[in-house]
Amino acid sequence: MPKSFASNEQIIFPVSNQNQLKLHPKAIVSYIWQADNQKPHNLFSGDSQQFVHDELQNKGEKVVRFNGRQIRARWDSQLNTVVVEELDGTPIPSSTAFAFVYPAFFR
Repeated sequence: MPKSFASNEQIIFPVSNQNQLKLHPKAIVSYIWQADNQKPHNLFSGDSQQFVHDELQNKGEKVVRFNGRQIRARWDSQLNTVVVEELDGTPIPSSTAFAFVYPAFFR
């Protein structure tokens, strides 16, 4: 991806809820989501949590409470990405995207 695209804050198409964004829109984040029974229009319903790649690359790991349990997000230097897992090491599927994606779907 061209450096100018990743460093430029401009998003070239409309994206909802950007007033909730506290990061550079093109910061890289990983996020997890646990669906619930709700079906709101244009939203993912349920618990969600995002993890900022730059933060975890510097910090190493972060333990958070998610959906009634504690989980860990850690920086994997071999994969050069965030890995999300239960405290016992069981992987939790996550998605990675630009930061502007997260508030567009999760509140």
